[in-house]
Amino acid sequence: STDDVVITVNEGATGSAGADASICAGTTHTLSGSVGGSAGSSVWTSSGTGTFDDTTSATATYTPSAADVLLGTITLTITTDDPDAGGPCTAATDDMVLTFYASPTASIASSVDILCTGDNTGSATAAATGGTGPYTYVWSDPSFQTTIMATGLYAGQVGVMVTDANGCQDTVSIVLTRS
Repeated sequence: STDDVVITVNEGATGSAGADASICAGTTHTLSGSVGGSAGSSVWTSSGTGTFDDTTSATATYTPSAADVLLGTITLTITTDDPDAGGPCTAATDDMVLTFYASPTASIASSVDILCTGDNTGSATAAATGGTGPYTYVWSDPSFQTTIMATGLYAGQVGVMVTDANGCQDTVSIVLTRS
């Protein structure tokens, strides 16, 4: 007589939280997690106090809290389900570290109003604090000047976007009038 034995081999669960990332304060981060093997679902958790738009999506968006940003880094963890509910296979977990860069604060240090109606004799000088230098500047005037001081400006509103070495940005604007 012959006895047949059926052996079922369950593939183990896999989960990846994706690569570590750095973002600017005040922005969100879309995760690049993945689930594989015999795992059917996953859930995200955070060492911080921010929120996920959907903790069960491998590609959820994380919105950091102010406390997260103050910490400087947090750990985000993806955990899969237990694919065979208590059998020899177990859930998989993986972490990624999210680092926060401080954003610069842009301001107008000085400005010169227009001398006569229709003239382009105005100017404005930007300043930046915080973030990580060096800074770059892009003005919203017709020629998109890229220096700390914009010249040849007409009456009206002009803005400047300041970008720091980490790509973090802030904008500020001023209204120039005829003096």
